[in-house]
Amino acid sequence: MIYTAIDTFYLTDEQLQDSPSRKDGIDETTETTLRIYGCDLIQESGILLRLPQAVMATGQVLFHRFYCKKSFVRFNVKV
Repeated sequence: MIYTAIDTFYLTDEQLQDSPSRKDGIDETTETTLRIYGCDLIQESGILLRLPQAVMATGQVLFHRFYCKKSFVRFNVKV
């Protein structure tokens, strides 16, 4: 089966509220904190590497899309 961006790009409100991290017991506040931490880490790394802002923004989007499908419990953001 061929997947395109249209297949998995948009998430419904139910999918956002019932994320894999929430299923594994992480509350909304903790998930938000971990998402902010991950985006800050990407931003700081990009600054240190002197990358363009577009590269860092793309990395942050991919980060969010990954954690919409995978759990913070199984894939620790700090590792």
